[in-house]
Parts: sequence; C-alpha cells; structure tokens
Amino acid sequence: MKYYFPDSQDFVDPNFDFVSEKRELMHVRQRDDVYAHEILKRPYDGLLISKAIVEGIPGQPNKTRYSEGQRYRLFREGAHRFFRLGKNYEVMGDSGAFSYMKEAKPPYPVDELIEFYVKTKVNRGISLDHIVFGYRDERSRVQDSLPKDKESRVAITLENAEEFYNRSKGNGFIPYGVAQGWNLESYVQSAVSLQKMGYKHITLGGIITLDSHQILRLLSEIKDHSRNGIQLHLLGIGRLEFLKDFRSLNVSSIDTTTPLKQAFLDNRKNFRFGDKTYSAIRIPQSGENQSVKRDIAAGRLDQQLVKNMEVNALNALRGYDQGIVDLQTALESVLSYEDVLSNRRDKLHSVYKRTLEEKPWKRCRCAICRDLGIEVIIYRGAERNKRRGFHNLHDFYKGVSKLDA
Repeated sequence: MKYYFPDSQDFVDPNFDFVSEKRELMHVRQRDDVYAHEILKRPYDGLLISKAIVEGIPGQPNKTRYSEGQRYRLFREGAHRFFRLGKNYEVMGDSGAFSYMKEAKPPYPVDELIEFYVKTKVNRGISLDHIVFGYRDERSRVQDSLPKDKESRVAITLENAEEFYNRSKGNGFIPYGVAQGWNLESYVQSAVSLQKMGYKHITLGGIITLDSHQILRLLSEIKDHSRNGIQLHLLGIGRLEFLKDFRSLNVSSIDTTTPLKQAFLDNRKNFRFGDKTYSAIRIPQSGENQSVKRDIAAGRLDQQLVKNMEVNALNALRGYDQGIVDLQTALESVLSYEDVLSNRRDKLHSVYKRTLEEKPWKRCRCAICRDLGIEVIIYRGAERNKRRGFHNLHDFYKGVSKLDA
C-alpha cells in the first residue's frame, strides 16, 4: 500500500538555532528549508499536491499558501524538481475540493485541472469532484434530512470524471475518478459508473467523517460491484489499525496529514513510537503568551521572574537528556513554569512523567531524534513541532510498510 503525504508547504529550517531560537539572517523560505523526505529515509511514497493549495480559489486570493514566485517555479520545474524529490517518489494531484465545498459548483473547469497536472508533471491525477455533505446509515449520529443538492453534486462529480477521463489520455499521468455519495447505494453507484467510463483507479472522497466500520462496509460493497484489477485510493484516511482490512478490500493507496498534525494539535498524543504515543512537554514562549503578558502589564507577574522560570525549564530538560539533571528536578522545573501559565499541574504531572521516564526520543533511531534529542519532545514553536511531525510521518510510514513485509 502506498502512502501520499498532502503538501501544505511543510518544511523546516535546517540551520535553526534551538538555543537562541533564531534563523540565519539571509534565510529564504522554502529555498533554504528542507522537506521531511530530505531529512528522513523515506517517510512516505510520494506527495499529494492540490490545485487549490498552489493556486488558490478564484475570488479567494489569500487562501493560497504559495507565493507567486513559488508557483511560477513549480510550473517551470515540475513537482519532482521543485520538491527535490528522488526518482523513487511519486506525485499525485487533486483539485482541492474541501477548499471550495461551500460553492454551488467547482470554481474551475476540467481543462484547467488537467493543465495544472501537466505543468506540475504529476504521476497520478484525480478528477474534478464536488463534495457531498453528510453520510447516512444506521451508524450515523445525525439522521435528519440531507442537503437538497446531494444528487447534483454527485452528478457534477461524475460528469467531470467522464470528461476528465476522455481528455486526460496522452497527458502522462494515470487518471483517478472520484466517487462521491451520501449513502451506501449512491457511493456504490458512483463507483460502478466510473468503471463503465473506463477507470481502473477510483478515489473515495468525502469519507473523512465516516467511522472505520462504515468505511469497511462501504469498501466491501464496492468490492462486490467491482471488476478485477480495480484499485482504490482513500482521501484523507490514515487509520493504521485498519489498513490491513482496507488493503484486502482493494485499497492500494491512502493520504493523510494526521501524523504531522497530531504533533501539535492533539492534546496528549503528540509523539508516535510504534504502538505507543506520548505527550509533548509544553514550554511556551512567555513573550507570546497573551495571559502572561496581561499579568505582567498589570503588575501581577514579574517579567524577569517568568523569563527565568522559562529558561530554567528548558535547561532542566536539556540537562536531563544529558544525564546531569534527575527526572524529578526536570519535571518540577517544567511544572513550576506551567503553574505561572495555568492550573494544569495535576493533569500534566503523570503524562509528563511518563514521557520523561520512557525517553522515547532516545529509543527512536530516526535522523530527527538522533540529531535533535529532547528538543523534539518539547512543544514550542514551529521548528520543534514540525520536526516532531516529521518524526511521526516516519513512524507512521513504518507501520504502513509492514503491511507489505
């Protein structure tokens, strides 16, 4: 099974100074930064790039994450060279349907999407779809009426898929048709229609809100109505514990940003290591904490005292990593600083103690953990948090790779 990581301009500064927390003076974003695949040994099989992420949505010019110069360079060089990908990586493209899901119809035609794929030189291209809101079966939490435009959204998706299939021939990429629906029957009918058009690769869109058992049932039903050789791609799904089941139901590839995002969006499960997860240790920058700044301005806190506690917490963790500070001293330094920021000592004590006791960053042999040490487990700023996310990608991919071992 292949795993594609959705691009959203995720990279880190290789020359970032973690002590001074400063970049080099002449640092240029993206040009001087590095991607996960440039640090780690194969954290995924390829990237998923989205037209909506790269070019934005007409009428929403600020939604793009790419500068004008980056877009021109991507189109001039192609995705492999732009992302500095080796030959053993693939690039998959999609339209970015979640970015325009509130629109009555997709904001650009099929020809524009094909042009985007040709200019970026993708290996695989997903047809222009339109997400259907809601899914209903006996497991659904919401059972009330569905959106009135559900049929039209499916019809738009299938019409675009047929045009996309016919016009993409000879353009150098493998076409994927998108199946959308609002229940079991409509999804299956979409998949059957795509096969009749000639598609051998089908993507299931809009299923990110379904639980795993709903997805398994849907995949099973689609398999029963599929020709031999049909391969499925799951958009936004990365549930490692179910991937073996997914693969048995014709799923050949997935994409998800979950391993990266859990590094900084999950409350407790920030660091993956095999079948375990650990909480990162939060040492926020005092100068950016609005509550602390208000208390300092009001005279309730002494600015220098807060800064000293912040530095002491960081130094204690580094000393613990080096074996010159004991666990209890390091933990107390962290929690004392946390006392200034919140009243969560009791909630954090046990989870922080477990992280420090088990030292997962020392047991991991990935390049990030070897080079960064305990800094990778500190929740503080994008450079640490994103590197922890890269580590998670690497760990997740190891789990995916075991399916083919």
